Amino acid sequence: MSTHDGTALIRDNELSFDPGDKQNGSLYVCRPPSSPASASDTAIAQLRKAGLWSDQPVKTVADDQKPAYQAQMIFVEAVDVSVAGQKLILARYNHPKFPSSAERFAAWKACLG
Repeated sequence: MSTHDGTALIRDNELSFDPGDKQNGSLYVCRPPSSPASASDTAIAQLRKAGLWSDQPVKTVADDQKPAYQAQMIFVEAVDVSVAGQKLILARYNHPKFPSSAERFAAWKACLG
């Protein structure tokens, strides 16, 4: 477990999310700039194999959307994981319209942690 700043996570990382599974609402796979894009792809493939991510195309938060995310998202927790030797961060937020699931986030951590 690592200490993270929820605003900095949004600002400094590529955030991938699952638009097809409501249980994954406000849960993100965060890829630092130092990790290759393939790290996120590998992590999402592992989550899909475990039944924890839909088959819908992955979406990412665009840079021009990040200020709105920073203003509206309520940071809950984040954890560092290593996937295929690359650092990623799993992040859980809440939003009034998109509450996150503690149970689903625990399953993500168990799958990738």
